[in-house]
Amino acid sequence: GEGKWLGVQTDVYLLGSTLYFLLAGVAPHQGDNLLAVIFQALEGERPPLPDTVPAELAAVVDRAMSREAEARHPSAEAFRLAVQEFLEHRGALALVEQADDRLADLERLLATDERDGLVAAASAARFGYTQALVAWPESVAARQGLDRATARYAVWSAQRGDLATAEGLAAQLSEPSAEVEAALETAREELRAERERLQDLERLGHDLDARTGQRTRLIVVGTVMATWMVLPLTAHFVDGMATYP
Repeated sequence: GEGKWLGVQTDVYLLGSTLYFLLAGVAPHQGDNLLAVIFQALEGERPPLPDTVPAELAAVVDRAMSREAEARHPSAEAFRLAVQEFLEHRGALALVEQADDRLADLERLLATDERDGLVAAASAARFGYTQALVAWPESVAARQGLDRATARYAVWSAQRGDLATAEGLAAQLSEPSAEVEAALETAREELRAERERLQDLERLGHDLDARTGQRTRLIVVGTVMATWMVLPLTAHFVDGMATYP
């Protein structure tokens, strides 16, 4: 009965209640009598919206029906624009939801250390989020999902030793990831260690070849010298035998 409390925020609340009814099929506040309904409204109690209602649209309802008037949309026009924004972006939101499912597949495969289907799940998740961002560049959910899928795939690639792929994925992140950087540094250290090991093996092989070549040259020189010394003696004995009476 105090009209001074009625105003724009009351209209926003009623608009939110109307949208709630359209989505849930029932009024947000129910009771056996008017007093019970008013008490529910006063306490801000209402059943949650069905799971089939997109989270972004449910957030519009929740804000409009906030218990504190200051937390609601500032005007009926602002409420309308919020609903319109959802309608314009619902295609992108659907893509985000599908990509979320693929991201869940990717994380499950990573947790169980399964390789079959992992690359496909990562690619599908990244593709879905990318398409959502094409449709709605300002989508925070799509950007966060893309970064998470990219980071997870980058870490996995680095752990497998595929440093080029991991570095390429890391460069696509909207902001640096400590987890990705740590995985890259570990992969780089392992690569450096492997290169040093190969260089040591190459030096060892070169040294062995050099020593082998030296022994070969000594054998050849020794053979030539022995032949040079033996041939005159052989000739002398042959000549002696030829002149012996």
